[in-house]
Amino acid sequence: MFLRKIIQKRFESSFNIYQKNHQKIDNLKIISEYKLLKKYIIHNHSTSDIIALYLNNEYYYLLTILACQEIGICYIPLKSNWPMERVEQIRGLTKFKTLFSDELIMSIISSSIPVHEGQVNIDEANFKITPETPLYIMFTSGSTGEPKGVVIQRKSYENFLKWVEEFFPEITSEDKLINSTGYTFDVSLMEVALFLVKNVHFFCSNLDQNSLVLGKEISDLKITVAVTVPNNFNLILSERIFPELNLKSLKHVLLAGSKITPALFERFESLLPNVSVSNCYGPTEATIYCVAKKLGAVSVDVEKNTVSIGSAIRGCKAIVLKDDNNIATNYEMGELLIGGIQLMKEYFSRSDLTKKVFHIYEGETYYRTGDIVFRNSAGDLFVSGRVDDTIKVAGQRVNLSDIDGYIANFPYVEEVATIAIDDQVKDSLLISFIVLNNKSISEKKIKEDMKNCLLSFQIPSKIFVREELPINNSGKISKKTLKEEYLQK
Repeated sequence: MFLRKIIQKRFESSFNIYQKNHQKIDNLKIISEYKLLKKYIIHNHSTSDIIALYLNNEYYYLLTILACQEIGICYIPLKSNWPMERVEQIRGLTKFKTLFSDELIMSIISSSIPVHEGQVNIDEANFKITPETPLYIMFTSGSTGEPKGVVIQRKSYENFLKWVEEFFPEITSEDKLINSTGYTFDVSLMEVALFLVKNVHFFCSNLDQNSLVLGKEISDLKITVAVTVPNNFNLILSERIFPELNLKSLKHVLLAGSKITPALFERFESLLPNVSVSNCYGPTEATIYCVAKKLGAVSVDVEKNTVSIGSAIRGCKAIVLKDDNNIATNYEMGELLIGGIQLMKEYFSRSDLTKKVFHIYEGETYYRTGDIVFRNSAGDLFVSGRVDDTIKVAGQRVNLSDIDGYIANFPYVEEVATIAIDDQVKDSLLISFIVLNNKSISEKKIKEDMKNCLLSFQIPSKIFVREELPINNSGKISKKTLKEEYLQK
């Protein structure tokens, strides 16, 4: 009931939501539209239904999500530009009842679709909820091509909301948030959480993979809170973009989705010394963030060329196993496992796959993240690489994320991604794709600098300088796309 009450409280008080054109929407208009959305869902669905949201990232996407959360009906966030083949694939897996398109939403909020008369109040009998009631199903790409549906329960997000309230006391209703994360990426629910528990001004962003757009919005709108992926700030703080922006209003940056490099941390420290940077970690299977750290200084929070992600948040547990049954000691590498209240219920209708990723340790269930980490003497966690990112080159074990970390520290490198191609002679052929902020840097110079920090078998055989790197739906660099493009040459 906590989530239902907090949503009701938000719409009963003063709030601020802005469209993509950055104009504030009249609160009475929002409340009216919200009631119409609730009324439609209540009169056309029951709590056992699943609905899919196939919408643009406009403010009514937020309203529809909140209506589902308040009522207690499970929803699947989709993007309106996803191929219909993928949508139908998800429909086949989940048997969702209704596909909420932009057209349907417009019809509902314009009252052109008749609904049964009656109160908009939720019928507690028809929409009975418990802490275990599914809140949403977030689909991620599966290794076999079939998407995996991560089922998150209400209690998991409610715990997350309570953590947000406690962990960020300095964020208030005076702050301005830019909603730059697509709703098919669970980090977007951090932005929703800040609206719910902190009542921040909620601005809808026009960001569509172009980080310059986000940078200009932060600058022009005097945004104080940004929740995004490190890749966006790699570009925003680059030498070619940062001088064009005025980011003096920015106070809080929450980064997640991929590793913060020491080089990016150093840029924050030198260019935006008054900005609080939080390094947040969490697989989709563990409800947004489950480990977090408010970063202090590079000299304290960087060890072994990696930036601290801190420790488990309230209600969560994090252990490091060097094998299935033994905890790693301080500074010993192992796989990170996450447990606690924020753990997903399951992969939808995939008990076989669910069993593969769950691990029982001392009677408790944990999720195997696939991330290789170590814990320092203060108890903070550091992500070194991925289990599946470790390959062999000439018989030697090499972690691709580790290579990327060292190359990213070069002052002229804006972005880097290293992939491995199967090779009969060396096991794997290493190839690095690099975006430079200084076009005069030669490949010879890059190779010389690599020799100063990488072992001989870690040095990529080929280097490709590019204007930009492909980004996936979560805002991360897509190594899969790079590999496909290379193999097609």
